[in-house]
Amino acid sequence: MTNKKPPLDTPLQNILDDHFAPIVLRGKSPHTCTMYRTTVHKFDVFLGRLATLEDLNDLTASKYLQWYAELDNVTSTRTVNNRRQYLSR
Repeated sequence: MTNKKPPLDTPLQNILDDHFAPIVLRGKSPHTCTMYRTTVHKFDVFLGRLATLEDLNDLTASKYLQWYAELDNVTSTRTVNNRRQYLSR
């Protein structure tokens, strides 16, 4: 692992596994780690492809959160806000 920034076309799952989790999620609960992975997976589903670092912009994230809020099984505003927090880190 280096301090070099990954290219914008790097899949978010790789960023999570190779850069974010080893540093930021170290010592966090298994639930927290699962929620980050679930958020990235749902972002992939929303986009219909692997999400990349380039996709982390205000417009795409806002559209994703709107889509997520409209899912049948999501009834909590808190859940949507949690997803927003996971993407913004």
